[in-house]
Amino acid sequence: MTIYIVRWFTDCMATSAWPSEWQRGLLPAAILGILGRRPLHGYGIAQELEKHGWGAIPGGTLYPALRTLETKGLVTGSWRTAERGPARKYYRPTQAGLGLLSRQRTQWDTLSRSMTRILGREADHDE
Repeated sequence: MTIYIVRWFTDCMATSAWPSEWQRGLLPAAILGILGRRPLHGYGIAQELEKHGWGAIPGGTLYPALRTLETKGLVTGSWRTAERGPARKYYRPTQAGLGLLSRQRTQWDTLSRSMTRILGREADHDE
C-alpha cells in the first residue's frame, strides 16, 4: 500500500510543484507563515512560495486566498507607494493571524511527524 501512495505522490510531484488539493488546503497557512516573517505584497508572496518549492502560483489563486484571509481578519493590507512603478498593497498578519499561525505550526509539526511515520517506510507490518 505504501508503495502505491509513494508512486501517486511521485506522479503528482512530476506534474506540478504540489498536488492542487494540497495547494488549496495549505496556501492560507503558507501565506501566514511567509507574512509572519515580514510584510510583503502579493508578488513578493508568490516569489517566496516559488522559492520554497511551491512552483508558480497564479494570481487567480493567490489573491482570492489573500482576500479571504483579510475578510476573516487574519491579515491586513495597506497600500504603499513605490519610487518606481505603481503602488503595492502590502499584507501583514493581525494578532488573530499570528495566533492562528502559532496553532498551525504546532498542528503541522504533529501532522508532519505522523505522515513521516506513515509514508516513510516501505513496509512495517508483522507477518
